[in-house]
Amino acid sequence: MDAFGGLLKGNRAYTKYDLDLRQYVSPIRGVTVAGRVNAGFISAWKDEYDQFETILFEKFYLGGSNTLRAWEPLQFQTYTIKDGRILPLGKTAKILTNCEVRFPIFGLLGGVLFYDGGTITDRIESVQLSDLQWNRGVGVTIDLPIGPMRIDYAESVIDAKINQIHLGFLYSF
Repeated sequence: MDAFGGLLKGNRAYTKYDLDLRQYVSPIRGVTVAGRVNAGFISAWKDEYDQFETILFEKFYLGGSNTLRAWEPLQFQTYTIKDGRILPLGKTAKILTNCEVRFPIFGLLGGVLFYDGGTITDRIESVQLSDLQWNRGVGVTIDLPIGPMRIDYAESVIDAKINQIHLGFLYSF
């Protein structure tokens, strides 16, 4: 939980809540099933706060190697401004779920199968399971002394034209 404004003053006063639950299970030696549910919302956000910045990093965004991997970073929902630039569209609530099966391939190489789902909205109380967008994907990991390096390919479940390749360090969660 983060609180802004109030006694701290400033242009905005709101509270941001973010809950992250994770579970890791090894059903077979070397294989890990990892799951995450992440939800958050901002209370007392006023529409007039949007005037202070084009991209409001206080809001929630999805897309990228650690959330919905079929979308570019922060590009799950976007809008276009007058000069043609595409900007991320932040919302005051999010729901995200990820599931991965991590397994060894050979030596330092490992594999990952994953399924991600999520949405962002300004009305958390009206979100239904059917509102979530889903992607699926595969990845390869290389165990390095500093932790695993990974390359993931993900595509949207309903539109394979929405897809991304991400390179990253450590696991996505």
